[in-house]
Amino acid sequence: MQTLYANLMGSVVVVWALLRIVKPQPAHGLFDGVARTLFSAWQAYALAHGATRLLWFFFAVEVSFGLVQLLPWWRARPRRLTGPSTAGSCRRSRSLPGIGRPS
Repeated sequence: MQTLYANLMGSVVVVWALLRIVKPQPAHGLFDGVARTLFSAWQAYALAHGATRLLWFFFAVEVSFGLVQLLPWWRARPRRLTGPSTAGSCRRSRSLPGIGRPS
């Protein structure tokens, strides 16, 4: 039964990796980062409940790659608390005729 689950999860991972290679999109990085965060949380849960110490290596790898994939999204988020975002001002300028467009 464990081999069945390992093969099923391995199949999902391979298909997801092929999707990311064949048709890369920024949203795929976001989804992968969220999935890595969830997977890391389950690994942390297992470690807290007596899993083998070998899992620490995989936990560190998952957290590292999750950060690499989520940091660009975190930096690009709108800054609502610190002042007006540039994305909002771009939207306003597009709604006014002639502003923000080359003449």
